[in-house]
Parts: sequence; C-alpha cells; structure tokens
Amino acid sequence: MSTGYLLLVHDQPAQVRRLVSALQGPGVSFIVHVDAKADRASFVVALRGLSGVHVLPPSASVAVNWGGYSQTQAMLNLCAAGLEQCTDAHRFTLLSGACYPVASNARLQALASSPALMIDLKLTPPELPRYERVRHYHLSDHPLTNRRGSTDRSPRERSYIRYIKDFVSSLPPRPPFPVPLYYGPTWWSLTRPALEYVMRHCREHPELLTEFRYSAHADEHLVHTILGNSHWAEASIGCGHYYVWEEHPKRHCRTLDISDLDRIPPTALFVRKVDPAGSAELLERLDQARAPTEAP
Repeated sequence: MSTGYLLLVHDQPAQVRRLVSALQGPGVSFIVHVDAKADRASFVVALRGLSGVHVLPPSASVAVNWGGYSQTQAMLNLCAAGLEQCTDAHRFTLLSGACYPVASNARLQALASSPALMIDLKLTPPELPRYERVRHYHLSDHPLTNRRGSTDRSPRERSYIRYIKDFVSSLPPRPPFPVPLYYGPTWWSLTRPALEYVMRHCREHPELLTEFRYSAHADEHLVHTILGNSHWAEASIGCGHYYVWEEHPKRHCRTLDISDLDRIPPTALFVRKVDPAGSAELLERLDQARAPTEAP
C-alpha cells in the first residue's frame, strides 16, 4: 500500500527538503503546493534529486492569506492533483512544511492499508464562539483586512481599513449554515475513497464552497464538515499530529523544541510546528528515533 503526501509550503525550502527526505520510501509520492507569494524556484531547487516529487505549476498555485479561503483553495488544488497523479496511492496525508514525522516510515506505510481516517471531527453548534466564523462575513483574503497583513500602512490605507471593517461589521448575520458545522486541525490523513468522496461532494455542491468563501479559517471546517455529515464520520479516529496551542500573547501554534520531546504521545504520527533553528535538537532526536534498527 502506498501514500501520497500533500504539502502546503511557503518558506524554509531546506526544511521542506528534510521533511520530504525523511518520508521517502518505496511507493511514496509527494505533491507540493508553493504559496504564489513565495519563491517557487527555491523549492524546485531544494527538492531536486528527490524521487516521487511533483511541484504544482504556477497556474495551480494560490497566494495564501492567513485565515482566508485561499488556504482552502490551495488545499483543494493539492487534493485534485494528488488523486489524478498519485494513481497508486491508497492514502493521502496533508502536511505543512512545518510538520515532521514522529512515526517510522514502516508504521506510516502500514497506516496506508488501514480504513481509519486521521482527522478530528468536532461538532460546532451555533452557541459556541467558533461558530462566529460562519455566522458573519470575513474578508481575510483582502490585503487590507487580513489580521496578519502588513502593519506598515499609510494614513490613507488605515482610513480604508477602518471603513472596510466598519462596513463588514455592520452587515447583518448570515443565514444559518445549511448543515451541522464541524471543526478540526487542518492537517489530516484520509483514505483514497474518503478523499474522493470529499472532492465529489465539492463538485456536486458548489453552494457549500460559496458558504465557506467568506467565512474564516475554512481550511479547518470544509473537509471536516463534509465528512462529519457523512457515513465516513464513523471511521474517524482523530488527528495524528502533536501540537501545542497557546492563547497568549496571541493565539498561535507554538514552535516545538527539545523540551517537548518527552511530551509527544506514542500514538502521534507527526508534530507541528518545527523550524530549522529553534527545533534543531528536537529534529535530530526524532530522526534518531525513527531510524530503522538492525536485527541482531
């Protein structure tokens, strides 16, 4: 059984090469989406010489904005390319360039034959604060209204931003979401039939994509909502990633370091997030633990 890895990357080409190198093996393939705002050529050079790697062409690349639908569109482009090009893959695993494997390749290869779906499907009822993501309009893909956009604004741009935000906040709430809303971390590992179901549902129900287009963080809801409202929900056993979420000083996924090594549960398949500098010692220890042992 084989696996297709779907990678969403935007920086650190050398770290992406390390990730791909760590996961290489017989029958393993990689489809890579490089953020259209990044230097695609640097990733092509970094991945040169590695087998089974296909970098999406510029025509399929999306300029990704934090929290915007652009992230979801990039993911859908990856999924479509993966299903089309990785014809032998029985499982597809979505990763970012800041993910790294904990499980050995033998264990990951064994997962390819499992019917389990590695995805969190958490029901999000309207009374929860998170439901605000679809209750109101969000313009996260607009360069002036993205929360993580540039802070170096001219007085005129700041005036435009205030006007746009005031206008959007004055809009009445959107109609109730058409189906129960589900949530989970963006990163998942699905069987081919499950991913085919998701993509077919998107084609047959374009109105669902329209609902998510002006929501916030659709990448944490779209696949989850489609599977959560289907018979595939029974196969979900939770996300296989270990990560540390912090609320202060701002809400973010913390970069892991060597102090996290003993906190990683034995059930974890991957960790997120890492970087070459702050996570260097942790990455070395993970590589040592993942190395195949020779029989005595």
